[in-house]
Amino acid sequence: MSDAHLARLAELCGILPEYLDIRGRRHVTAAATQRALLAAMGVDAGSDAVIQAGIIEREERSWRRPLAPVQVVPELAASEQAQERLRDAEFGARLEAARQRDMVDCAAMAALKREILEMLFQQFCEHSAGSDRDRAFRGFCAARGRPLHRHALFEALAEHFRAADAAAWGTPVWPEAYRQPDAPEVAAFAARQQRRVRFYMWLQWLAEEQLAAVGARAAERRLGIGLYLDLPLGSDVGGSEVWSGDGPFATAAALGAPPDAFNAQGQNWGLPPWIPELLMHLGYRPFTELLRANMRHCGAVRIDHVMALLRLFWIPAGERAAQGAYVAYPLDDLLGIVALESQRNQCLVIGEDLGTVPDELRAALDRMGILSSRIFYFEKDREGAYLPPERWPCWRPWSGRACSASSSRPRPIG
Repeated sequence: MSDAHLARLAELCGILPEYLDIRGRRHVTAAATQRALLAAMGVDAGSDAVIQAGIIEREERSWRRPLAPVQVVPELAASEQAQERLRDAEFGARLEAARQRDMVDCAAMAALKREILEMLFQQFCEHSAGSDRDRAFRGFCAARGRPLHRHALFEALAEHFRAADAAAWGTPVWPEAYRQPDAPEVAAFAARQQRRVRFYMWLQWLAEEQLAAVGARAAERRLGIGLYLDLPLGSDVGGSEVWSGDGPFATAAALGAPPDAFNAQGQNWGLPPWIPELLMHLGYRPFTELLRANMRHCGAVRIDHVMALLRLFWIPAGERAAQGAYVAYPLDDLLGIVALESQRNQCLVIGEDLGTVPDELRAALDRMGILSSRIFYFEKDREGAYLPPERWPCWRPWSGRACSASSSRPRPIG
């Protein structure tokens, strides 16, 4: 098998032949890494003939939403059962104990909310038929279609398997028959558990409804930008978005970062990447829908690790970060979609561009009007003195925003 042909196929699939680390040292992508990442993309590279056919085919071409439910809903005013439970001394003691903890106890708060939400869903099912809220819910389900149903089905399955085994954290440890959404066992479960699936769809509707209300309230109060949401880099390999099968995920690889001065071993984030070719074949629908879902009710969105629009560091399953390689993404196409959805939703876009950012990406972000994101205490000169904003790498009037911390950095006290 010709390594040159293998390298050409890898390059056409977006796998970069080399990269420079933070010290400027050159790292060449090994043939074994190219084969592993091609396999993760579902690209056959088993023989010279197959590789040649893959090269010819590609040279002819041109280059996880769901939101957390909250407690207060309109059905609360009509549910005597829920109101009585909220007044109950034992429930109040559990709630107060959870609130008094130094750290947020997500499991305890979720259990408390779930108890009330179950009662409110019962109220909705028994008394809302033919009402405006019933029609609104049905309209939401129709508009969101299969992705919403599959997410709700996933949640019902996850609940079912966790009840049997608390360690059943996600699809990789579910019974084999339930790891694909189109499996007959999954269809049979959905038929038996229609009400439970509907409950999880209802929770998503509540979250959407309340997020929309907050966004509208911000506009009414003339709060300028309004809501500012964060768009994370990827999806959990054991979560609903990957299981649903609607995204072009490479589950035999994980996103991460190569070794650098801050982490000599590199980083493996455990998030399955999108396969660039498949994303393109889908007309970028998963990316477009992700942007729309996050921009719909807010005035600004921060794209975490905005370098993902240009390239991402892939690590083959079971390998160390040092055995990974950068995979290129169609920057111009993705930027164009970001710009289009920004205009459609009248939403500012901020790119989290910390770390080593290629000059071509900074120039492209600036050209498209995507704002930069800086953590002020990183902006220092060689002597450790803070730099004024006009000396920051991204600086020009209205070119970015500064913050005191990020999702991975400690918050200042006070």
